[in-house]
Amino acid sequence: MGRTSRSAALYVVSALFSCLPLQSLAQTSSSLPDAPGTVIPPQPTAIYRSAIRPFSALGADAKVGANGIGFDVATPLAPKLNLRGGASFFGYTVDNLVEDGFNIKGDLTLRSVNASVDWFPFNNGFRVSPGIMLYNGNRFNGTATVPGGGTITLNDTDYTSDPTDPLVATFNSPNNRFGNRVGPTITTGWGNIIPRSGKHWSVPFEIGFEYISPPKINLGLTGSACSSDGCGNVQTDTETQANVQAQQAIINDDIHNLRFFPILSIGVGYKF
Repeated sequence: MGRTSRSAALYVVSALFSCLPLQSLAQTSSSLPDAPGTVIPPQPTAIYRSAIRPFSALGADAKVGANGIGFDVATPLAPKLNLRGGASFFGYTVDNLVEDGFNIKGDLTLRSVNASVDWFPFNNGFRVSPGIMLYNGNRFNGTATVPGGGTITLNDTDYTSDPTDPLVATFNSPNNRFGNRVGPTITTGWGNIIPRSGKHWSVPFEIGFEYISPPKINLGLTGSACSSDGCGNVQTDTETQANVQAQQAIINDDIHNLRFFPILSIGVGYKF
């Protein structure tokens, strides 16, 4: 091809490219696959996840649930793992409650301290949390006074309270504790106190149980019971005390399933 022909060809190609809109060229280039070695900048969430190091952040929440009111504190161990510890508290006192003719007084106390590892398997708020109950301070103590002439049934045997020395049934937790002091826990839920998105606020929800072993209640009976043969002190009557022990066994069998003590809470968390 001669010089004149090459010049004409270059002129035609230049003219054609000059007619193409710049926007079309931009769209065409954006649709082409990335060239080898091209680095796509990571998204902000990915940057935050990759920056997570053990103990590099701190979060806390306030919560309310079946174990009372409480709080949690958490710190990351890895991109999908948190270490979390918390405590819950609740107390309730019953004074002179009349139920079925009995005058009831009692104190319910809930105290617990827990630690767990939160695992987030799906890079979202869902988590599974095995852990340990470090301290179980749950307990119940109460009395039920049977007014004179009133009747209490123990092991299918009726006892009528002496008006001059009324019957009093007592309930309390052995060792002043409802179950073992330490035990394993397992919960699941939604919400990360240390959001991997970089946000600060969260609403964690948790449900599960702690194994406290079969709980026990001690039952006692004092005062005097009356029959057609007269009145006598129940503490010196061997048959009555045997019925008290049998009734205690019935009560403990009824609460046997509470060895899996429920954990249920919802809260508001903040990452510092």
